[in-house]
Amino acid sequence: MPVSAGAVQALSSAAAGAQGKNVLDKEELAQATEKISKLVATFASELNFSIDEDLGVPIVKVIDKQTDKVIRQIPTEEVLELSKNLDKLVGVLYQSKA
Repeated sequence: MPVSAGAVQALSSAAAGAQGKNVLDKEELAQATEKISKLVATFASELNFSIDEDLGVPIVKVIDKQTDKVIRQIPTEEVLELSKNLDKLVGVLYQSKA
């Protein structure tokens, strides 16, 4: 069953609003993803919304309910790992300049 446009827009608005502040409010983002997850569960139970604890970014997973396998994840695991490694690299570069 398709996900409502309002649900996707609400998650995007929450993420954009948090990024607009330049400080992610993890509490607000967690509440927004929880609300979206509950709303979407009535329409498409195969979607899972969460927040990456290290980066504070929203993650959307499409799950095959019969096998409980992740069909698709946005952003992908590879992108999340790359982002985490880039953060470490930037930290090392700043330390070496000091």
